[in-house]
Amino acid sequence: MESTPRGKVLIINNEYFNHPEFPNRNGTQAESRRLFDLFQNILHFDVRTVYNCTAEQMHSELKSFSQDEGLHDVDCCVVAILSHGGQEDIIYGVDGHKVNGVPQTGTFIRSSEIQAFFTTGACPAMRNKPKLFIGQFCRGVLEDTLDGIMHLGSLGCDVVKDNCTPSFADMFFLYATVSKFVAYRGQFVQTLCEIISKYACSRHIKDMATLLHSKMAQLELGRYVTISEERGTLRKNWFFNPPPTTHVMMV
Repeated sequence: MESTPRGKVLIINNEYFNHPEFPNRNGTQAESRRLFDLFQNILHFDVRTVYNCTAEQMHSELKSFSQDEGLHDVDCCVVAILSHGGQEDIIYGVDGHKVNGVPQTGTFIRSSEIQAFFTTGACPAMRNKPKLFIGQFCRGVLEDTLDGIMHLGSLGCDVVKDNCTPSFADMFFLYATVSKFVAYRGQFVQTLCEIISKYACSRHIKDMATLLHSKMAQLELGRYVTISEERGTLRKNWFFNPPPTTHVMMV
């Protein structure tokens, strides 16, 4: 990473929901601020945060971000979504709604839709550049316990080549939890920001992800345990390479 700014970031932060089956996500503002501070002030990215989006608005924001002309001038991009989620990597908008437990079409998006916005064909500005996706949302309803017994939990908590670059190349996903399990607010984002702040100058993203999983697995959550998850298609080791801190001499 050498561009100035290093990259562009979109944070979607959903706190207040319209239907009673989805409680408001208290504490999410602190997580959003941590991400903003990390990427804007430490890593020197250009960050934009949007709040309380419906599913349609999330779709529109993601499409607009993927078509941002400024992406041509930076070396990477990041998308972070803080919201409620469900099985099959559903991510709810603030209009999220269920009928008899069934998510209603038009009130959610999926991780695969996000990915599709940033393929080489859909987002040529990011061809051969790394793309990071951060997900703080549940991915199911299971909870894991110290005794290894899993049970139902509550809410937390076609492909072608383009210029010899596979469509889905150079993407990296970091999830707050593994598939089918709930996510706990106040842990994942804080731990992620602490690790990147400490190691961005010396370690690549996969190394930092390993440290993240280790820290998450050690969290004290009463009788519950959790762990973050990664998946991706990076073809190179990705170093954020933040610029050195500028020291101003006061006279």
